[in-house]
Amino acid sequence: MKKERIVWKLFFLALAIVAILHTAVHFVLIEGKTAGFTNEGISGFTVGKTSIAEELFETYPIGASLSRIIVLSEWLFVILLGVFLYLGMTKDFNKEINDLKEIGLPDKKGYTTDLDRLYEMLKNRKRIEFRVIAKVFDVNPDLVKEWSETLEIGGLASVEYPRIGDAELVLKESK
Repeated sequence: MKKERIVWKLFFLALAIVAILHTAVHFVLIEGKTAGFTNEGISGFTVGKTSIAEELFETYPIGASLSRIIVLSEWLFVILLGVFLYLGMTKDFNKEINDLKEIGLPDKKGYTTDLDRLYEMLKNRKRIEFRVIAKVFDVNPDLVKEWSETLEIGGLASVEYPRIGDAELVLKESK
């Protein structure tokens, strides 16, 4: 599921870049001829053409309208995809937090520390992002880092820093 999220993020990024480039090309090649930016400048009807219809068709060709529609459609799609990705990631994040809270419930037979609960969660999940741990235990990310270092020193887990995303605590498999 995490790889799927990364693929969607990269697709969103590529689409946003295409929309930005197309918008730039649109403004430079097509909109550069709009009123006020023509070779004649802004002169009103005192100097220059007096036929409004001719000037409108020269200033706003049919291709410009189609290009505007395409640019607006691209941006609408980028915005909708961004909202969709944000809502999907928020839903996945909240689901993971709720699942981990159920796994890490304290035993009824005795007291457990938060570090014990974290290790139980880690044994169940094999890898957990730091931000998820911080949210589950409602602690500062610096404390999560300290807990991770404690588990690393004990040889129970290791910290991995992926290229994209937050640091992760990964269970060390016993041999």
